Amino acid sequence: MTGRQAKEATSAAIPTGFADENPEPVLRVALTGEVLYANAPARRLIQEGGGLPTELLDLMFGTGKTGSAYLEWLNRRMHAVVARFPNRGYVNFYLRDETPRQRAEEALARTTGRFRALIARQAAGSLVLDERGGLVLANQSFLALFTLRGLPESYEGRDGRSLLARLQAEVVRSGSLLSLLEGEVGTTLALADGRKVSCHGQSIVLAGEPVGRLLQFQDVTAERDHRDELQRAKQLAERARDAKTDFIAHVSHEVRTPLAALLGMARLLLDTQLSPEQGAYAQSVLTNGEIMLALMNDVLEVSKLEDGALQLVHEPLSLLELVEGVVESQGARVARGVELYAAVDPELPALILGDATRLRQVLTNLVSNAAKYTDKGEISVLAHSLGIEEDRVRLRLVVRDTGIGVSFAQQERIFQKYVQSSTHRGGTGLGLHITRSIIDLMGGELRLVSRPGAGATFTVDLTLGVSLQRDEELETRFEAVRGLRVGVSAVNRYAVRALKAPFASLGIEAERVRLENLDLDQIRALDVVLVNADLPPETIHDIRRCGTEVVVARSLTDDLEVQGLGWQTIFKPIRTRHLLESVRTGLSRVDDDEDEVTAVDPRGPSLRVLLVEDDSANRELGRQVLTRAGHIVTTADCGRAAVERARAGDLDVIVMDLNMPGLNGFEATKRIRRAEAAAGLQNVPILAFSAHTTPEIRERALEVGCVDFLAKPTPSHRLMAALHRAVAPRGRVLVVDDGSDSRRLSRHLLLREGYLAPSVADGDAALAYLDRNPVDVVLLDIEMPGRGGLSTVTEIRSRGWTLPVIATTAHVGRDAEWLAAGFTSVLPKPFHAADLLRAIHTGLAVRTDGPAPPRQTLSVAVDVDLRPLIPAFLNDRRTDIVNLKRHLAQGEFDSVKRIGHSMRGTGTAYGFPFISAVGKTLEEAAERKSTDAIRRGLGELDRYMRRVQVQYR
Repeated sequence: MTGRQAKEATSAAIPTGFADENPEPVLRVALTGEVLYANAPARRLIQEGGGLPTELLDLMFGTGKTGSAYLEWLNRRMHAVVARFPNRGYVNFYLRDETPRQRAEEALARTTGRFRALIARQAAGSLVLDERGGLVLANQSFLALFTLRGLPESYEGRDGRSLLARLQAEVVRSGSLLSLLEGEVGTTLALADGRKVSCHGQSIVLAGEPVGRLLQFQDVTAERDHRDELQRAKQLAERARDAKTDFIAHVSHEVRTPLAALLGMARLLLDTQLSPEQGAYAQSVLTNGEIMLALMNDVLEVSKLEDGALQLVHEPLSLLELVEGVVESQGARVARGVELYAAVDPELPALILGDATRLRQVLTNLVSNAAKYTDKGEISVLAHSLGIEEDRVRLRLVVRDTGIGVSFAQQERIFQKYVQSSTHRGGTGLGLHITRSIIDLMGGELRLVSRPGAGATFTVDLTLGVSLQRDEELETRFEAVRGLRVGVSAVNRYAVRALKAPFASLGIEAERVRLENLDLDQIRALDVVLVNADLPPETIHDIRRCGTEVVVARSLTDDLEVQGLGWQTIFKPIRTRHLLESVRTGLSRVDDDEDEVTAVDPRGPSLRVLLVEDDSANRELGRQVLTRAGHIVTTADCGRAAVERARAGDLDVIVMDLNMPGLNGFEATKRIRRAEAAAGLQNVPILAFSAHTTPEIRERALEVGCVDFLAKPTPSHRLMAALHRAVAPRGRVLVVDDGSDSRRLSRHLLLREGYLAPSVADGDAALAYLDRNPVDVVLLDIEMPGRGGLSTVTEIRSRGWTLPVIATTAHVGRDAEWLAAGFTSVLPKPFHAADLLRAIHTGLAVRTDGPAPPRQTLSVAVDVDLRPLIPAFLNDRRTDIVNLKRHLAQGEFDSVKRIGHSMRGTGTAYGFPFISAVGKTLEEAAERKSTDAIRRGLGELDRYMRRVQVQYR
């Protein structure tokens, strides 16, 4: 039997079923080394491996030669698990192909090599540890960073922690290297040589398993030094900014104080008898002082803008009132013969949401700039809508002039600080810069179109909110002229446009009445004609003979005598409200209609005023202004003297300078308030005034107990208005809130509307104030520490006080609870100005003892030559009221008759026919001894004296 035959016989005798079914390669070899059997996976493995040499094939399939060479190849090629069966005479080899493993190891080696090369080339210092913390790699950047010249080769594979501990001990001054061994962490080290190193440690993860840790280090000394330098520079800049702000505020105060005296004295001087030359000198002083004041205001405004201290508010405002108010205030600035007018699109919402102060400032600057460079023609201010979407309006404001224009090269430069298009026109060069900055803050756009000799057009585009409120007063007045047929007549086209503008703002299309050939039929078809003062008087008479009412528009500089001619006059620039009054008054033909007159030159009753001012010039100026207005004035030159004078308790109002040496105005006010509380006296109104006009100063003044704040220098009409508001406010609203911001906001809104708004921070202080002072409405916060709003309103009601108490709260949905507790109404926080005022008005209307009616004013025209005599005359009448009440109570009819007779004889002579009529009533009633008639006449006189205001002509 041959060897192959023997092999086949042996193989046949050996069972192979298990091997055939085994998915793994199985090779069966005789103990003599001959291959007896290979299952299919084994044969496939060998074939896929590229085949076997011929001699090995012979060995495998029974050549009878030894299989040692084949087994050697197998061991090189494959990994085998050997199962020996000596009793059966063979060995089973269970094989696994090592080729994929080798390939993986080779790939890993290549990847590791690339990883090592990448780490070695990194600029950042890198340290690689294995999963057991052994050191795998440290690149040259790491060695250089820590000034290590090299690690001994034997160090690799050792514990990396020991290397980090060595570095921590030798070169690190602060920070922890060992913290990098846990989690993903970053830190900064300070080295002993002063360098700063940023460190970061993270795990190396393969196939979801952590296999090591990578630590990276970066020298950030220069970066940190640069950052520290920037921080120091920022701090220096902030200190410089604060120093600049303090300096400007200080200089402003130091300049405003003497400037107030300068301007005031110049105005007083111009009221005296001066020669033409002296008058020119005084006017020059006044004009240049006002320029200096404008410069100070502009510098302060620029400082606020640069410091980011300018904050915008969003409150309801009438655009018509705002635009026309700006135009009216700038009327005196335009050259003689230049027409200045405003036209507001009637399609615009009656009230929009915006910052009235800043919008007014923008328009004032633009109109003032136009007036400066316009010597003839016109200046127009136009406002119209670019579209209304839901609660937003796209607004366009246009200020157009016919002045000298601006060259293209100058058009961008004039918006820079201290740049003017012409150095011969004066000014600070800041107005347009401030204007653009404010518009940018509002998110709007300012554009200029101009060319030399062709005027300039400034356009402002803004997007503002729309208020849901209505301007009911204007709507009511408009009803009286709705549907009127209106004409305008003037010599030139500029004046015609100016006369048409206020009607256009009401949606009324005015016809032009031609002067060349007067069309009497056209005039008869009109209800009213608005004419310019430059028309010949005979033309105006011709119009009036047609039965058409005439209103004459005149400038302050027009030399026009209308007394006795029956003409209605109105001053330009024309305001829509004034035009409505003039038209309505002219059409009604009712003289001295109390309800249809406009307040001019407000004056109130004679007051006992304490003026506190340390500067002698300003003290004398204030005394003169107050005395000329008919008030009884005492003065004090320091805070201590003011406190002593106030102890008498006989003052009507105190005007308090805040910045005085020694006891300043703040401390003096606090001492006066403490003394009043201790004596159980009612608080005397204290008006604060100061050249420091920052919001913080204003807030502090109101916090210590002042009722209003005036900025130096204060024009006399503003001082008079503030005095009147202090002693005869629209109402007194006590603001009770522990939040200073809430108190500040409420006071600001209420003072602006003519209310007095004292404030306290808790319920106990509110009750103490109500014990001593009259209050019309209480605005009471519910959530306060100490005595809260609920406890306070309960105490108010338990004392029998029926005054309205309005709850302010951030909690919603509990109105029924608050109302049941005794509140009149609930005002949710945060609230808008309109919400607050609506709540106050509603509260006044539901008062148990009746609302405090809004004060209506009555204007009386008096000959200007009688001006020095009028204050004393009116004061005598107020004294008459006091005496009449006493005589009536005591039944002294002869005394009543005597006073009535005196009033009857003097009232008309001084320009007050109503006083003469009341005097006649009192005289006749006293003759009949009719107490009811005397009481009625006395009541009419009292109401008249509270409302009368004088307009000198």
